[in-house]
This record gives sequence, structure tokens and C-alpha cells, in this order.
Amino acid sequence: MPLIQKTIVNNSCFFIHIEEINFKLLCSSPADSVKHLRKLGIIKSISKDDIMFDDGPNAILLADTSMQNGCLCNLSEFPVLHMLYLQGMIVPNHPNNNGKKPLIIGSTEQVASHIDYIYLGNYGITRKEDMLDIGISEQDAEKYISMKKAFAFGRFKESHELLDFINIEEEEIPILIQENLFIKRESRNIFTIKYKNESVLIDLNLKKDEVYYAPYNLGYYQTKLEHFAVSHIGNGDGWNMDEPSMSSVLFNDGKIYLIDTGPNISYLLDRMSISINQVVAVFITHVHDDHFCGLLSLMDSDTKITIYAVSIVRVAIIAKLSITLNVSESMLYNFVDFVDLQLDSWNEVSSFDVKPIISPHPIETTILYFRKMTKDGYKTYGHLADLASFDVLDNLSKPHENDENQSLFNFYQYSKKNYLLETDLKKIDAGGGMIHGQVGDFKDDKSRKIIIAHKSKKATIQEVGIASETFFGSLDVLDKSYVDYDLNNVYKIINGYLHGDSSNYLNSMANSEIITFNPGNIIVKQGEKVENIYLTLQGNTNRIDNDGSIKDINSGSFLREHILFSKENNNHKEYRLSFIKITDDEVYQETQIAKSFVRTLKISKHIFNKFLDDSLFYYQKVENISFQKFIYKSSLLENAISSATINQIVKNMKIHTFPKDSILHNKLTTNSIFFIYSGDVHVKFCNNKPNMLTDGDYFGAKESVFSFLNIETMTVVSQEVILLEVQTDVLLNAPIIYRKMLEEYIEHKVYIYNFVSKNIHYKKDDIFLPDNIEVKYKILMEKVAIFQYMYERFEDKKLIENFIKNLIKNLKIYSDEVELILLKNIKLKDVFRFLRKDIKNIMQLLSDDLNTLEQDMMKYESIKNIINNISLLLSEHKKTLKEKLDKETL
Repeated sequence: MPLIQKTIVNNSCFFIHIEEINFKLLCSSPADSVKHLRKLGIIKSISKDDIMFDDGPNAILLADTSMQNGCLCNLSEFPVLHMLYLQGMIVPNHPNNNGKKPLIIGSTEQVASHIDYIYLGNYGITRKEDMLDIGISEQDAEKYISMKKAFAFGRFKESHELLDFINIEEEEIPILIQENLFIKRESRNIFTIKYKNESVLIDLNLKKDEVYYAPYNLGYYQTKLEHFAVSHIGNGDGWNMDEPSMSSVLFNDGKIYLIDTGPNISYLLDRMSISINQVVAVFITHVHDDHFCGLLSLMDSDTKITIYAVSIVRVAIIAKLSITLNVSESMLYNFVDFVDLQLDSWNEVSSFDVKPIISPHPIETTILYFRKMTKDGYKTYGHLADLASFDVLDNLSKPHENDENQSLFNFYQYSKKNYLLETDLKKIDAGGGMIHGQVGDFKDDKSRKIIIAHKSKKATIQEVGIASETFFGSLDVLDKSYVDYDLNNVYKIINGYLHGDSSNYLNSMANSEIITFNPGNIIVKQGEKVENIYLTLQGNTNRIDNDGSIKDINSGSFLREHILFSKENNNHKEYRLSFIKITDDEVYQETQIAKSFVRTLKISKHIFNKFLDDSLFYYQKVENISFQKFIYKSSLLENAISSATINQIVKNMKIHTFPKDSILHNKLTTNSIFFIYSGDVHVKFCNNKPNMLTDGDYFGAKESVFSFLNIETMTVVSQEVILLEVQTDVLLNAPIIYRKMLEEYIEHKVYIYNFVSKNIHYKKDDIFLPDNIEVKYKILMEKVAIFQYMYERFEDKKLIENFIKNLIKNLKIYSDEVELILLKNIKLKDVFRFLRKDIKNIMQLLSDDLNTLEQDMMKYESIKNIINNISLLLSEHKKTLKEKLDKETL
């Protein structure tokens, strides 16, 4: 039997077990890892000293990249909670508590993020100043902090008190984990684990188009858009391997809203025959991963969604998303729009209202009540996620029963009353324990129907005597619909294509037959004669390309090849995307298959051709550009982009042609993205070996979207290159495009830092700060060293000028990071005041140097002086900070 046992947990996720030393390593931790481990029998119940508890991993290896193919790779919150509590590693007097802490292994950046991620998942927002900044009253802030401390057994523990961390950086050097056990990074996301004379290779890279799969297999449901209704798409908790975590779909006026977004939300929506781009908004109760981590999947849409939450939950959402993705908070606003809800008030949202109420929990959490006026008066739904049982609330109340200020006592008693508000439909957390609800607490609830959720086991006979169980996809209609919402969608979609007098034929198109295709059915087949055009109204479709690859098509798309058209407008060409008329002998060019239940509008070719005649009256076909062929090749546009979004991109497009040996970065603007329609471009970083960009690739995002240094020389190596230019702002309107650019940017950063770290040696001193600050200082100093390394190796004068411009912008950003790093982690008031004053002095000095540099762009040697000044200031600042910390400690 081998010393090292390796088990596949999910795509590019593994479990390593070395029984001889009781080492159990989870390699990457995608959503629902604990459920997968249960399914495989890796997590199982064991008994020791007459105590039953779970077995499972005691260490986690983080992926180098936080996101791959739109999937989050390092969602370790539930695996860590499992180790600490269900395995008992932190529970006092537990037979599995031997003083050894769970171990987290990863790069400096990932470990730094995880220190904050675990803390936020445990306690949420804990600083009174942060609560006051977002408008929470001082009394409420003190109340929330006291409540959180009660759940935390009196104090907030830093992540390093709960976990051990090992940084793994250098690719050439194996890292000792414990005696005879080593781990070595071979390249990005690829590691070797060696124990004694055995070794195994761990590859955490997802293949192209590969995603992490769900632990459960659910059936398909044909969702009908309703006037006011609730569909139950999650009734389990974070441990239940057979059920999705608690969440709901809310229908209002034919529009789709989500209440919480747990793991595998795109899979759940697909099973409900709902396209992600049909989701209008999400209501978030709190940011534990089983209610929150699906948010990124909702970015795989070409329309922005809105997130509704109370201000303190919204701050936690932004903070946790930023930490999880390892990006700045400002980047998140390209994904979603945030709307703050007022606590304890009815907030109007479209034609219904929502009332959020704080619920006692270890992190900031709200229960949500929804209401809509109907012919019978208000109909109401209560979504009560993550409750505290009445026994727990009474125990929390007792110490404050005789306080002079009874705000905490009143808060806990008020919470009990809020749980029992009468509704037409109520969904309750019945998970039990210290931080979840009990069905028995609702035995006197007057609500018409109560649904049990958030459980890891089946409800008991006693529980189903009080409330009802339900199943995935079940629907509760609160107000029946008499409106044809499909017809509304038809008008909305087709209007995006109308030009000139073509609106005259809108009614004729809308009057076409609506047909539903079952999952797996062929909608159109390659080679068959075209008699009709299909417009998808609801559900997801798969397109099978000629190379056998499969791409997703969201609702709102014509299953028809797009053609590029243009017309002259004020001495420049205006482009648009449309279709050519259907000839009598035309055949379908590709096969389209229903991925879920798909509702389509079946438009006859005669009506469709008449529509095109009027719509394209002033346009002519662009003969040398096959835009459909380009879309198929483009990594940004190939998947889940609706026809309307593609059309909007094309309307803002310019076409450029450059001959061989052209230096592109000298000729192009910095506020656009450039797609290579045809041709080859060499991209060279410093004096490194060049990479090749070709048909379908793009460039410009790192500079125009993420303000990263322009560090690459770009040369045309084919006879010519045809570029399609689109302004950045237009592309950022589609979250899925921004998500793909962000993912590539994150990978690029990892590559740059790994590449440069082999060649630079920034000054290291013997001053050590607390872990959560030390790792961030290291990252900051690495960035400064990278600036210097790249400056010294630039060969192109234009690149040097671009470098200077970007350096000025980036140094100011990084200076702000110094402030954020320190102010977010230092909680001592005297130090806090000192830091603010000191950082302002640093910022002023930087600003003076940068302004001088801007006035004389040719003094390139000043760059090195500025870099050295920054390094010196940071080192001096660190020494002073350490002295202040030591003084405060004494």
C-alpha cells in the first residue's frame, strides 16, 4: 500500500492522505467541498471516548489563482469550520483537540487574503468605527458588537490563533511541512508532495471550459413566470450533501429575483430552466459562503444585476468578495449595482416591498419579509435564514435582564417576536445548535404555511406536524398571473434590433408561435433546411461548433448566424449586427440543443425576411469580416453573450489594419480593448521570450481596465493584422466580459510576480510585525521591487514613457494601499492616530516627487530615486510602527 493516497474530490480538486503521520490535505477548496468529501466517505463519523464526531481533512492547499473559468477555487470557510467544530480541533476537552491547529498552505497573496477571509467569515464587521462610517448609530454598533462577542465566547480571535499558515513561494525550494513531508511548487497551481521516498503531483488547473461540479443530481423544472410567487431552490445547509443550501427564487410581475446565492447557483438555475441573464436582482441576508458564494456565478451574464442588502451587510459583501477574489473593492462595481435597504422599514422595490430585520448571528444577518398588494390585500412571504433558537436567545438575554440599559435584552426579545410575524408563506432555518433555529419555536406561529429549510437531516415526525417539508423546484403561488410575460419578453428583445420603420412588423413577429423544447432536444440541426428562425425567451441552449466544442447561449438570442453591416455616418463608418435574408435552399450551419427546458418564438422565414428588409434599408453587408466566425474564436465573446449585447458592442466598434512590423503600443489608445480579427502579434515582456496573440485574442484590458503598467512590446509578425477596437466602457456593461478580463488579469499578476520574484531581491529586514500586517508589507515591497526590475529592463522608449505615466498613477494607488493595510489591521487608538498623520506625510512626499517627474518626463533616472524613497519610507515606517506596537503592548 502506498504511503501517499490521492483521491479525486472534484475537477482539479484532490484529497491527500498520509496515514502514517495523520496528514489529510484538501487540495483547493471549491464550493461544497465538504459535501463532496462526505459523498466520497472521506468525511465520516467516528467515536472516541464515547463522543461522536467527524473525521476529515486537517490541512488545505490553496490554489495560486483565486478564480478559474468563473469558479472560485479557495472557498475554505466551511472546510475550516468543519475542522474546528465538527472535527473538534478547537472544542475544549474534545478527544480530537490535541493542540494542533488546522493548516493552510499557499502563496503569500492567497494566505494574506485567507487571513482576512476567515476572520470576516467568523465575525463579520467588528470595528465600531466601520459601523459608524456606514451610518449605524453608536448604540446599535455597540449592541451588534456585544452580540457578536457573545457568539464568539467573549472575544474575537485573530485567524492565526485558530489556524497555522505556511507560505510556499519559491519554485525551486521544497517547503518542509513536518518531518519527512515536503511540498514544492512546480509551476502555477502545480505542486509536488513528497513523503519519505514517495511523491505525488497535484495539478489544480481547471481545463478549458471545465468547471467544478455539484455534489447532487437534480431534475429539470419548467419554470413559469408568475405575478407573485416563491420557488424553493435550496432547502439544505452547508453540510447536507443531498440538498442545495437555503435559497429561493422570488417572482414578481414576471421578473426573477433571488434570495441568497449559495454554491452551484448557476447549476440550480439551469435545472430551473432560468438563464442567469434573466435574474434582475438578489437579496442577500448575510455573507456566510452557503448563502453568498454563488454571487460570482451571477456575473456570467451580459446584464448587470442589483444587490439589495442593508448597509452593514452590503459592506460585508464588498469586503468578502474583494478578499475572496483578491482584488480591490472598487473593481467590484463593474459587476453589480448595490442598493441599501433601510432596516425595520418597508422598502419599495419595483411593485413589491421588502422589510429587513436584524437577526442575532455571529455575523451581520437579516431576516427578510416581502409583501405585494393584490386584489385580496397584501400577500406576504418571510425568508428567515440563519436564526437563533428561542433557547439561545433566552440564554443571551439573561445576563442583560437587569441592565440599566436593556437594549441587548430588548433586542433578543424583539427578535423572537419578529420571527413569529404572521405571513402567507414563511421559510425558516431549522438547523438547530447554537446559531440556527428550531422548528418547535414556530408551533404557535399564525402563518398560513411554514416551510422547513437549512437542515442537514430529514425533518422528524414532530417537526412536520408544525411545518412542511418541500423539494427542489416546488412553487408556492401567492398571487396568480393573468399576464403573458413571454409576450412582454418578445417585444423587449426584438426592440433591440429595430431600425427605421421595421417596428411596423414587430406585431407580426410577436404573433408567432411559442414552442417549448425539453432538455436534450435538438432545436435546429446542422444541414437541415431553414424554414423558421428561433428566438430563445427562457432557458439555456447549447451550440455545438464544428470542432465539437459546446458553448452556452443565454435567453434573448436568435439562433441564427450574425452578419456585420455598415453605413457611412458623418464621415465615419457605423456598424451593426443583423442577419441576411433566408434563401429557399439555405441550411442551418450548426446544431442547437436545449440545455434545459427552452421556450422559443418560432418565426417564419417570410415574416423574418420582411423584418430584415426594413431594418437594413440604409446598411450594406461588410464582405471581408465574418463576425460570427470571430465570435466563435473570441474567448471574451464566445459564451453566454446575448444578441442584443453583441449588437451594442458592434455599434461602438472601429476596424484597423496594420502591416507587418508595426509596433502596436505606439499607435493605439489606452481606453479601448482590441480584438485580433486576423493576423499574429508578438507580445514581449522585458527581455523575456515573446508570446503569440492570434485570431480571437484580445489585449488592452490590463491598461485600460485595471490600470496595470504597460509593460509589453507588441509587434505585428504576420503580413497584416486586422484589429477590432471597442471602447472599454461598452464592454464593462456586460459583467461576464469583465469577469473574464478580471480572471486573466489575476492570472497575469500571478505570472508577473512569480517571474520577477526569481530575479529581484528587495531589502528584507529583521523587523517582524503581526502576521496579518507582515504578509501585506511583503506584498507591497515586492510590488515596489517589480517596478524597479521592469524599469531597468525596458528596451523601448515609448514603453518607458508609458511606464512613467502608469507608475505615477500606480504609486498613488499603492500609497493608498499602505493606508488601507495599516488602518484596517491596527485597532489601537494611539497607533491609529499616529498612522494617519505619518501616512499623510508619506503621501505628500510622494506627491511632490511625482509632480516633479510629471513636469519633466525625460528624467528617467528620477524613477529609481522615487522607488528608493518609497522603499526607505516603508522601512522607516515599519520600524516606527513596530516601536509603537511594542510600547502599546507593554
